Amino acid sequence: MAIVALVVVYREPLLAVFVEPVPDLANKKTFRKEGLSFDHPGNWSQKYEGSSSSGILIDMVTVESPGASTAIVQRYRRVVDVDPQVYVQAFLDEMSKQKEDTHGIVGTDNRSVDTIQGELLGAPAKGKRVRLAVTLLGEKVPTTVEVLTHSTAAQTVVFMTTCSDEDLARVKPGFELIRKSIALDGSAEAPR
Repeated sequence: MAIVALVVVYREPLLAVFVEPVPDLANKKTFRKEGLSFDHPGNWSQKYEGSSSSGILIDMVTVESPGASTAIVQRYRRVVDVDPQVYVQAFLDEMSKQKEDTHGIVGTDNRSVDTIQGELLGAPAKGKRVRLAVTLLGEKVPTTVEVLTHSTAAQTVVFMTTCSDEDLARVKPGFELIRKSIALDGSAEAPR
C-alpha cells in the first residue's frame, strides 16, 4: 500500500510515499528468549517486552515490517482463557484512544468482526478477523486485523497481525513464517 505523508522539513513540505517491501524470507532471523522462539523476515524488526499481571508472566514480541504491517506474538506463561473478541476489542479501544490523542488524525470506522479458525503450535486455534478502515491524515485505509489464540497444557499463545488490505498479499508470507514457526519449550504438550 502506498501511504502518503506530508512532512514539513525546514518549513518546506515534503511528500513521501511508502510502499510495503516484500518480506525477506531468504535471510530470516530467529527470535529466541525465555523458551519462546519463532522466525521472522530478515528485513523486519522485533521488540521484546516482558511483564506480569496478576502473577502471570507475559512475553510480548512485536514484529514490524519496514512499511506499516505488524505481527504480535504474546505468550502467557500459564494457561489463560484469552477470548479473541476481548483481545480485538482492546485493540479497537486503543485505536479509538489514538484518535482522541491525535485530534482525529488517526482513527477507525466501518468495523466488521468474523470468527476464524487457524493453527498455532501445530494445533487448531480459535480467532477473530476484524475489517476496518483506519483513517490516516484524512485518508481511509482498509485494514485487516487477525487474532488467533491457543493454549497448551501449561501456556497460552496469542498471535495478532495488522495490515492494510492493499498490502496483505505482499506481507502474508512474512506473517505465515512467524505463525508456523512459533515454538515453546515443551510445545509438544497436549493441546488444551
